[in-house]
Amino acid sequence: LAAGAAPSWMQVDLSGWVPDNARLVEINVELRYAGDSAGSAYIRSNGSQTTGLLVGSTGPGAWPVVTSQRIRVTSDRRIEYQVTGGARLYIYVLGYCMTEPA
Repeated sequence: LAAGAAPSWMQVDLSGWVPDNARLVEINVELRYAGDSAGSAYIRSNGSQTTGLLVGSTGPGAWPVVTSQRIRVTSDRRIEYQVTGGARLYIYVLGYCMTEPA
């Protein structure tokens, strides 16, 4: 994901980086300030979860916030994200765990 700015939950397709039988991914999430207003970013595994995991907040003059997260993916290898305010989210796949039989 590059400069994700969705104010409501949006799916991120990780199938290009995660094999079909993996259900857990390790990702770097980078939150940058885009100049509009202070904001935050959240990720979650799927839409049945009512809230997401706060991965960072940013504001004027803030350095990018970078964290590593492990998160479960859906069977089609997707997660969801949303941002508030002027935050922009970048997601990089670092690795995955093979949790299902091949």
